[in-house]
Amino acid sequence: MTNDQATSSYGEYISKSIKLLESSTENNNSYLKIDVKQFPVGQDYNVYLSQVRSACNQKIGALFDVVMLEATVLGDLADCLVDLSKWDQYITNGFSAGFLTNSYVNGRLVSLPTEADLGVIYFNAEVLARYSSQGPPYSFDDIESMATAVLTALRAVDNYGFSGYTAQFAGEYLTAQVAEWLRGYNNSAIIDPTTGYVAIETNSVAEVIQRISEWTTTNIIDPNDFLNPAVSTYQTSSGIAAAMTNDPSVVRFAAGNSLFLRHWASTYPILLSALSFDWGVGPVVGWDSHMNVGAVGGWGFGVYKYSTNPTAAVKVVNWLASKGMQRSAVVRDGLNIIPTRQDLYSDSAVCTHIGQDLCDIFRNATPALRPSSLVGHHYNNVSNIISSQMATFFMTSETIVDAITNLAAELLIELNQTRVSNTISVDPSAVGKKIPTHMQAQLMGLAGVILITCVTVYMLKRRQIDDGIKDASEKIKTLAQAAKQEVIMKTQRRADLDFGANEFAHLDEEIDSDDKVAPLSQKGGKSGRGYSIVGAEKDDFI
Repeated sequence: MTNDQATSSYGEYISKSIKLLESSTENNNSYLKIDVKQFPVGQDYNVYLSQVRSACNQKIGALFDVVMLEATVLGDLADCLVDLSKWDQYITNGFSAGFLTNSYVNGRLVSLPTEADLGVIYFNAEVLARYSSQGPPYSFDDIESMATAVLTALRAVDNYGFSGYTAQFAGEYLTAQVAEWLRGYNNSAIIDPTTGYVAIETNSVAEVIQRISEWTTTNIIDPNDFLNPAVSTYQTSSGIAAAMTNDPSVVRFAAGNSLFLRHWASTYPILLSALSFDWGVGPVVGWDSHMNVGAVGGWGFGVYKYSTNPTAAVKVVNWLASKGMQRSAVVRDGLNIIPTRQDLYSDSAVCTHIGQDLCDIFRNATPALRPSSLVGHHYNNVSNIISSQMATFFMTSETIVDAITNLAAELLIELNQTRVSNTISVDPSAVGKKIPTHMQAQLMGLAGVILITCVTVYMLKRRQIDDGIKDASEKIKTLAQAAKQEVIMKTQRRADLDFGANEFAHLDEEIDSDDKVAPLSQKGGKSGRGYSIVGAEKDDFI
């Protein structure tokens, strides 16, 4: 373990559990001696992984026997791990199917999952109840209609800092969301789970990515969120806590500046103690209401290929992943970890501690697997290709056809595969995206429209790409006309100012008198399939 992991509550629990296993006479464990190795302070999980890889490449067998594994590294380290299914035919019994499937690489079970994580959607229940007549979202249509209703109301009172949907739109986490978007529409995938071939050049993939991009046009997604830096991929307990100050998406949501936050279930206990407004959590929604999804994350343990005592190592891994140990970690020791055993999602004692809403999500959501277990040691490069190509698409004028074609081409080269001819029929001239850009120096000469250009840059916080003077001039003329129309509209709104103020005042009085809007008001109360609301004592949202 890294020092951060070993000194965490979970690390201390593992150390204690190991001592229990050593002293147990069950299964003849009385002569088992286990040493928990702790890496020096300051060495993160990437250093840990590189040392495991280095030892494996040199076939060194005396350093360690059991390896702690994050869900996305299994493909990269698969050749350094034993196939656990060869040691015990019953070893897979009782695990949640999605987390177990993620633990296989090329048909080999290289890890047993011990700590589960899923992509989920958090929502600001107060804002949703105040400005939208609908409950929590169950589809893309719901996301769009709810966010549009809220944004329309807030823009009317000049609140332009509020976004409809925020998330970690960079690095590995963008790859995870791409997997969710595709899984939620016609069960699409980046890599075909059956054949292992690149499967992204399809109309379904193009349609769903294009639809997400249009959310930047309507400001459901602030396009500047794609400029946020990637946060650490391997979240430990302290890393998750640090997200409250280091993760721009969490910071934005916690400040009350976004209606929806796509994040991870492991963030739940941190938000529970940090948010000052009523909020809820549910599964990541798909294109329609028939599919709730979630990218698979979490941790597990594997047995090192060159272990000098693989029999004992398998026994330790099986012990750590057992139903009894996972339940004890939550119920007896009160750890904020989510088990990987399917039965525990219906265990009242477990769900009382981790939250009934999370139990419902984990019991029912369809897992979206990142292709880490399908592409093996290529995964780091594959993930970088996916996230960088998607970022390029969302932040430039690239068409969806070009984006998918370019992405497929790079993946095929990385995986040494041959392209399967597909025709993507999505209209490349479909509604475009808002592009965060910097104004170019050449525009300084356009004195007749420079004022409206500066205002536009300030309000939309965008940087302009190098399209040339002619294209820039035409774009600015369009913006100038739009700004003129906006002035006319605002003038009309000012004429109705008293009426609007009275309406908002009346709305606030109704909310204050009822305290909260049912059914989104009761702490822990249900507001629909797979959703729960968490209450908070605070002043009314303004």
